[in-house]
Amino acid sequence: SAVSVIDDKTVAAIRQAIAAASAGRIGEAVSIGERALASGGDAIALNAMLGTLQLRSGNSDAGIRHLRIANRARPTDAVIATNLANALAQQGDYASALEILSEELARSDSTLQLQRLRGFIAQSAEDYPASVSSYQQVVDAQPDDWETWNNLGNANRQMGNFEAGARR
Repeated sequence: SAVSVIDDKTVAAIRQAIAAASAGRIGEAVSIGERALASGGDAIALNAMLGTLQLRSGNSDAGIRHLRIANRARPTDAVIATNLANALAQQGDYASALEILSEELARSDSTLQLQRLRGFIAQSAEDYPASVSSYQQVVDAQPDDWETWNNLGNANRQMGNFEAGARR
């Protein structure tokens, strides 16, 4: 994976914004990020940060807007994709969340967290074949993961595959 180099002004703005957010001053953190973005700071890093801050402040629409910008520029960034997919899922837009968490992106995550999330979102979108596929990849790699076994069984059952849903 490529390493991104962020300019010093963007780094300083991110540090200031994180300090403000850590102290509970989310509005101030957002203002710091917006000023840095307006002054030509790193658009990907700042939009990703602003998206997360906006979500944290309860402004889902603004958060999603910023995260979409960052995701379009860096679609393989797992953190940006996870934050965006979670925000879309919270709004009930499971189809869009599933597009963000592509099968290719989920397979690139060795922790399997993206596969788990993709399985859940696919199941919520009623795309049971995609859900089963994601959950199956998790249990193949981690056969002791009882929660994913349960989710796999439920997705199989919802797909009408009662025999597979009852196994294991």
